Amino acid sequence: MLYKPLKYFIIYILFTMLISFFGPLEYRDFNKLSVAGFMSVFILLFITAYFIGIELASKTKPCKRFENIEKKIMIFTKVSIMITFILSIWSFIDFIFKHGFAIKDLGQAYVDLYTGFVRNSGRRYSLLELLTMFTGIFKQASIVLGLYYFKKLSKRWKILLIFSWGLLVFTTIILTGKQKIIGDLTIYILSVYAVIYSPKKLKAYRKYILVTLLIAAFLLTYILKERYDAIGINVYNYNDKASYHVYMDEQHIVYKIFGDKWGFPLSILLTSYLAGGYYGLSLCLRTPFQWTYGLGHSYSLAVIANRFLGFPFFYIDGYVFRMEQIFGWPAWSKWHTVFPYLASDLTFFGSLIFFFYIALIYSVAYLEALKYKNPVSLLLFSSLNIMLVFVPANNQLMIAPENYFAYLAILFFWIFFHKRYNIIC
Repeated sequence: MLYKPLKYFIIYILFTMLISFFGPLEYRDFNKLSVAGFMSVFILLFITAYFIGIELASKTKPCKRFENIEKKIMIFTKVSIMITFILSIWSFIDFIFKHGFAIKDLGQAYVDLYTGFVRNSGRRYSLLELLTMFTGIFKQASIVLGLYYFKKLSKRWKILLIFSWGLLVFTTIILTGKQKIIGDLTIYILSVYAVIYSPKKLKAYRKYILVTLLIAAFLLTYILKERYDAIGINVYNYNDKASYHVYMDEQHIVYKIFGDKWGFPLSILLTSYLAGGYYGLSLCLRTPFQWTYGLGHSYSLAVIANRFLGFPFFYIDGYVFRMEQIFGWPAWSKWHTVFPYLASDLTFFGSLIFFFYIALIYSVAYLEALKYKNPVSLLLFSSLNIMLVFVPANNQLMIAPENYFAYLAILFFWIFFHKRYNIIC
């Protein structure tokens, strides 16, 4: 069980690379050799660091079990559920007042929501938006710790938890057409599964993983189908409307299995979302380095530094934007893996070293959550899983302030206090 996350992560990275290399979306001028070389070094460093982390964490002596530790965690979990409950209702009401209550096709709802949207336009943030930015840790804790301690919650708290996330899902998916919450929920749920199921329950663990992934894949594919239907793009006209950098192989096996209707959105999910970033990476690897003063890895951090501290908007000096100027591959609307964003501040070599330490922390957090029932390590483990799942796509964990600030809070608390929460059960 100690090496399950590593095994699944490496399989996932190799799977997404194969999709990127062999379609159904084909890329022009794709230097696959440079990507394969870079990712091979990444995989080797990650595996090495993970093994070192497991070895170090195995020598950790757990604290004696104190009942007040669990009581404090339960109080924090309940506070998190209540804050999530309040914010879910507030978000729903706020959307109704601004946009009315009209259930549209998911694709049309998404198109309408972003019509006229301009990034970093200088608009004022509402109180709800500010609270959402800085309360992400409570939203994450409500679902991760809420599921982890679900059997210990009273019926009232279980109802609050289910209602809160049900309303968030309804508002985010049905009313706005966004799909990010599906990915976050799936990752958080699978993170809890990885910890609560012992080796004796491995069959149940695999079954729940498979069911969760199938549900998430269906929902994501359906939402993409609705989006592309709303803007009138399908397999028959995609090559005419897409960038000259890409073209769809209509004879790919995906279309033979799933047909044109469902094969097209599934192809977009597999190639543009799960694997499309490798093409952007190949172009960024050919782009000269220009330092972004620590603000190129995070859109949110760059906006805050620009809006509230008066710094230049260094984010647009990052690799992906200069790559667009040179090669014409879109910086905003396409993905480029996580590495160019980190490399804008750290260089590509530095981004590999960064993930070496991430793998160390990741393995320690997982072992402590699994072996010592450490709730703080479980929270960090679930956060890092978002970063790792989006490695082939973008720097997801650090784009939205809600996730980024939650991650930073958990990481700093974990660094200084995580050993105190290693419990003998």
